[in-house]
Amino acid sequence: MSLKVPLGFDKTNNTYVSPLNATKIDSYQCPSCEGDLTFRAGDINVKHFAHKKDTDCSYDNLIHKLAQLIILENTEILVNDAIVKYTNPRLEVTVGNYRCDASIDTDRYPGLMIEVVVTNALTNDKLKALSNLNILEIDLRGYAPIDDFDTLKKLVLYAPETRNLITREREPDEVKKDDLFKIIVGVLILFAGLGARVYYKSRNRKKRRY
Repeated sequence: MSLKVPLGFDKTNNTYVSPLNATKIDSYQCPSCEGDLTFRAGDINVKHFAHKKDTDCSYDNLIHKLAQLIILENTEILVNDAIVKYTNPRLEVTVGNYRCDASIDTDRYPGLMIEVVVTNALTNDKLKALSNLNILEIDLRGYAPIDDFDTLKKLVLYAPETRNLITREREPDEVKKDDLFKIIVGVLILFAGLGARVYYKSRNRKKRRY
């Protein structure tokens, strides 16, 4: 079975096109391998793009490339059960000996790394190398094959079941509790010190009387 390509690059109009909006007049290429695509539409098959020739283009690479394109072209994403705005999307971000699929800046998580899992899970070595960073893992393994671009866009940006946020910071409630504990300890120490001073002053006064 040939690989169905959810999105093609229209070389004539210099833009990306869904198979639903494609024509047999224009020329298209694969967003991943840049090979020529053919537009297929008939009474039986759903409209789709396919490679004209045998290709090494893989499903993994194709979905990774399209997910990166989605992140690059949009400005909001679901993080921690809330849709947040992001800026400064960057692709293929190098961290040590590893590369992350993308990185974005949100108010809470500047430099949030995004890893799109298509076939293989993140390795322990990579997680260790990224241990000082916040990572949004988007797991698409249970949805293959994804041959519709709108479906892929929803899974990448908005589906709560596809994401796993690996944070390297304490949650706000934890920070508040920790700060409150420190304040209470500080107050207790202060009162203990004042109590000790009052006690010793009282003893010294009694000694002077005798």
